[in-house]
Amino acid sequence: MGKMIVSACLVGCACRYDGKSMPDPLLKAMFEAGDLIAVCPELLGGLDTPRNPAEIVSEDPVELFTNQGIDVTTAYRSGADQAVAVAKSIDAKLAILKSKSPSCGSKQIYDGSFQRQVISGAGVTTRAMRTAGIEVVNEEEASKRFKKNCTRILLLRHAESFFSSDERNRGLSESGVHAASVLVERYKDIFQPERIYSSPYRRALDTVKPLAKAWDRKIELDERLRERMSSETPLDDFTAFTKKQWLDHHFALLGCESLNDVAKRGKEMMMEVEAENRGKTVLLSTHGTWMAAVMHAFNPSFGYSEWKKLKMPDLWEMIFYRGVWVETKRVAKGR
Repeated sequence: MGKMIVSACLVGCACRYDGKSMPDPLLKAMFEAGDLIAVCPELLGGLDTPRNPAEIVSEDPVELFTNQGIDVTTAYRSGADQAVAVAKSIDAKLAILKSKSPSCGSKQIYDGSFQRQVISGAGVTTRAMRTAGIEVVNEEEASKRFKKNCTRILLLRHAESFFSSDERNRGLSESGVHAASVLVERYKDIFQPERIYSSPYRRALDTVKPLAKAWDRKIELDERLRERMSSETPLDDFTAFTKKQWLDHHFALLGCESLNDVAKRGKEMMMEVEAENRGKTVLLSTHGTWMAAVMHAFNPSFGYSEWKKLKMPDLWEMIFYRGVWVETKRVAKGR
């Protein structure tokens, strides 16, 4: 489709009247991927941030006033004209503009009473874009339209396993086997991943096997999905050790792995998988620490407390747009 215009506030620019932004995760990723050019008509028109809110108070002729009674029609018209000029300079066919804005609203705008009442209508910039033959949609419509272009990577943490010093070969407990079968009931008809990758560790492999069979998919083993090597011998206090690693992501016992090491190999694998399966859905069967370390690498707010809340099994989804991370979320239970 080529490059598109987007309201700057939708990709993280703090240019709204209140000095804030209203970022949309997918649009922000599209901007970072280079598919969107950001504009703020109000700033182009010479208005400051923050500024008094304005609304369209008259249609014939179109007039805009602030809540303090100041006429800002000229600034809004100028900003609209400049935004259209930017769109034409990149031959944009589509503009994704902020809903309800007196500049950018495409379906609804505020009614001019400053009482937060909306009516059917379009903002000044939207009207100018449409007059120039440029399609305008709001952020919700754009997200629905472009979501199909995203890569969905499902992260499956293995089910409960029995204790054994043989990390690589310990299998699932009785309840873990049952939980793995329940995954089929929950997700068989919800997802249809094109490919399934798994840690070579038995507990991860046994967790995903029922799903792979239900989906008629082969399982591709990848050593980079393996569990963190935390210690060569059993730890006296695993919780204290883990807390220390989350406080210092470079901390590791001699010859073992830090969280940073796990995140590095995990992120490398994730980006390779995303590039090979762009626009598709894939599933990775792995381990709790691997999942947490990788999710933290993309979103630093995911930390020790979130790791502690991971379940066995647990299913999460990471969304990417052309190699740029969009969001991470836990998958709700199916039926």
